[in-house]
Amino acid sequence: METDKNSTWHSANEAETDVKKYVPNELPLKERWFNLLSSVVLLSYGTYGVWINDLYIPAKRGGGVHLHDLPAWVMFAAFFSAVVVMISECIDHYDRRNNEIRYQWFARVVKLVGWGFFCLSFSIQVSGYVGGLKGLGLMSAVFSVSMAFVCWLGFMFLKRDRENIARIADWRTDETTALAMTSGYPGAERFHNKAETMQYTEEPRYNESTLQSLVIKRILRNASGDYFFWMWSSDSPQYLKQITQVNAKILLKQKYAEPK
Repeated sequence: METDKNSTWHSANEAETDVKKYVPNELPLKERWFNLLSSVVLLSYGTYGVWINDLYIPAKRGGGVHLHDLPAWVMFAAFFSAVVVMISECIDHYDRRNNEIRYQWFARVVKLVGWGFFCLSFSIQVSGYVGGLKGLGLMSAVFSVSMAFVCWLGFMFLKRDRENIARIADWRTDETTALAMTSGYPGAERFHNKAETMQYTEEPRYNESTLQSLVIKRILRNASGDYFFWMWSSDSPQYLKQITQVNAKILLKQKYAEPK
């Protein structure tokens, strides 16, 4: 297949543009319902706990702990912080403005505040602090150690997230390269040089919170109006196949365009 040296049927620059186009955050309906129901349950449970002055915190091992008075109220503040974060994620889904970074920073701050309340409640409970100067030093020491541990965990998670972002960026580059080298596939001559990506999705896959691979799927349309499905995976062979107009219309919905 003859192609312009500076252009492939779908150039790497075009692919990068597709990735960089702003797309509002999308929270799946299942996760939105989970956040909403979890918020209601958590807020109701916390409210009932402080109302009867016995907020029970279950533990994975052991019998858990019963919080009373000040520790219960401080733990309720931690619950409320978690609810605020979950609700903000749902609001972000419906906010179509390009301000996701503000939601992310808001969630990070509220999470830190929430963990602060959690550690404070734990510190008051463990140290037996009841107010005043007596026992304040012990409570402060326990709080400092617990917050230092939380910050260390947060740093480790942040480091892991940055490494994952870098790996995904490398995989995107690999996918773009593979996409531009599909001339050997059966029927690839029908792509020409003006094929465009009509739909782009990517799915990071994890195993026990560890990033394992990335799957990228595209629906492409060539200059003649033919549609093709492309799937690339970082740990398995890529897949390319022409799809019918009927299937393209079902998959693309309002983005579907009739062949010329």
